[in-house]
Amino acid sequence: MLAATGPGPVPPEPIVRVLGARRIVQHVLVAGTSSPTIAWASVATDVLHFASMVAAARIWPQYRRAELTSAGIAAGAAVVTALVAGPRRAG
Repeated sequence: MLAATGPGPVPPEPIVRVLGARRIVQHVLVAGTSSPTIAWASVATDVLHFASMVAAARIWPQYRRAELTSAGIAAGAAVVTALVAGPRRAG
């Protein structure tokens, strides 16, 4: 993902590694199950990640390009996962 952001400051490596590991674990769980509950939990996680990256872009503008790239990827993943998960059922 960092290569896609182009030139500029790179966020601290531990943060990048933790967020990358979270994404891998999250999507392995989604791919390994047909549970709509897991899929919708993944959507919620990606929406929260999107919101946190938009906020981070305001707080740490020196990393804005990487943060907004990450936000865009999270938004796309949330939409795709929501489409695959199908309609949510009440209760």
